[in-house]
Amino acid sequence: MTYGKFLEIYKEFTNYFIFPTFAQARVYYYQWGNFPFFILLNIFRLIFACVQFFTWRLWGIKGHLDRMKSLENSEPSTDFLSLKSAQVLQVIASCKPTPFDKVRPSFYLTFHSHFVEPGYVLADNVMLAEVSPEKVVFVEMRRPIDQYTVKNSVFLYITLVKEAVRLIKMPLKVFHQLADRMRQTWGKNNDWKHIMFLFNSGRCGSTVVARIVEEAGEENFLVLSEPSVFMDFVWFKRQLSEDFFKQTLRSTLILFLKPMCGKKRLFVKLPYFVGCIAEEFYAFWPQAQYVYLHRDPLRVVLAHERAFGASPICKLLSLTVRFNLWPLAGKVIGFHRYEHVEAAVNKYLKPTMFEVCLIVWSDSYRRYLEQASCFPYAEMVYDHLLENPWEFCQKLLSLADLPENRLKNALKALDKDSQEESVLSRNTLQKIPMTSYSLGLQQRCDQFCDELGMPRLDWDQWKKQMIKKSGKSAMVKSANDNFVLESKLMYKPVPLQCLVSDYS
Repeated sequence: MTYGKFLEIYKEFTNYFIFPTFAQARVYYYQWGNFPFFILLNIFRLIFACVQFFTWRLWGIKGHLDRMKSLENSEPSTDFLSLKSAQVLQVIASCKPTPFDKVRPSFYLTFHSHFVEPGYVLADNVMLAEVSPEKVVFVEMRRPIDQYTVKNSVFLYITLVKEAVRLIKMPLKVFHQLADRMRQTWGKNNDWKHIMFLFNSGRCGSTVVARIVEEAGEENFLVLSEPSVFMDFVWFKRQLSEDFFKQTLRSTLILFLKPMCGKKRLFVKLPYFVGCIAEEFYAFWPQAQYVYLHRDPLRVVLAHERAFGASPICKLLSLTVRFNLWPLAGKVIGFHRYEHVEAAVNKYLKPTMFEVCLIVWSDSYRRYLEQASCFPYAEMVYDHLLENPWEFCQKLLSLADLPENRLKNALKALDKDSQEESVLSRNTLQKIPMTSYSLGLQQRCDQFCDELGMPRLDWDQWKKQMIKKSGKSAMVKSANDNFVLESKLMYKPVPLQCLVSDYS
């Protein structure tokens, strides 16, 4: 064997085995690596809970909480805002078992610090993190919120765990009272001049768009990316009463949109599945600008597979499709699919992870099409950014109420990968092997899309891409093959940030 032939074999071996294997291992570590620490954290939480059972009673903490609960039940008209009805918990340690979950109290090891009036949560370094049917949790961070914009914090639902100093808990009734008080004062000296909500299909360049706005934004512009507090509201809408959903969403929007760091313009990029309730956002906040971002469907589905391939939720999602467990999945794991999508899934699709990711895209895009005719809902396509960056950025700046003279600043965001320092960086994900194409897969997906009246996937683009990567014709199986997806990556889920519900 010649030296040149050896180098050729070595290069092929590293490019098609070593690099993809290391990329997959890195993603697996990112998704699973914290589980031992999370288990250890919750062992300590259990020990703390046993100790606090006695100390809270000895020091009167439990008595104070009981008095607030009694007033809430017996005297609904009580002004809790003048009472110390919010509990401050000092954070000792924190850990998320999987990075793309929402924020949960079980991620923090805490001890009681003191009680405060609810207005404490209006500070610039406090953000609303979780709402449940019984209580609300705010997170106090090390620095003001304007230090956690999309440039420094791509996912706020991760930052709220890493940067937490204290948790502030308050009953839901107190939360509603505080929101009502805020609403009464809104518009006098603390209103936003412009608010823009960016909904998206997921893995569609939404982080790049947020970075463009931040680069173009002026001094009084605040750009936030993927706050955790809205992640449960799709579940609330499906599982709880309409009155609870509407009142709680209204209060959440008011407290989330509190004055922050003297800023006057706000851009919020939301987790992809929150787009299912964009119409409800508009009902409570019609003065804001609403935008939906998406891209070529095939690229979205493949990107979902690659980016979130190692999530521990994948087997549950696949089992949901395989055994038609939609009602159970909706209550337990937060797999929120709409009925017309479920019917088409049961009729055509198989429980492969590619098809599960197709369900996620179709659910989001179908819901966008339904909502687009109900209220002013602008559409932007990420592919247009690749074709004509200037024109795309001009439209984006117009929607964000920014002057055109900021266009050169906006284009600076395109100089590097917007998620460069995370495991979702382009450099890492492009090494993960693609799913194999098959005629059977194409037939099922085409029938599914036709049933829902949505565009088919661009299969020719996929086959060309596989030929380009492999240097030879892509493997095509017969349409009768039972198992039509092959991949070196065994677990290929979707990024369901809501994951397992706390309220089932």
